[in-house]
Amino acid sequence: MKKSKNPLEKEKDMEKRLMSSINESYQSGVKNKDKR
Repeated sequence: MKKSKNPLEKEKDMEKRLMSSINESYQSGVKNKDKR
């Protein structure tokens, strides 16, 4: 394991997490709409 990550890698990782969280919230929002 590398002790220090490449700043670019870190940014990509953050982006992935952000996108996945947005995706999840969007999916839950769609589900809530369907329930109504």
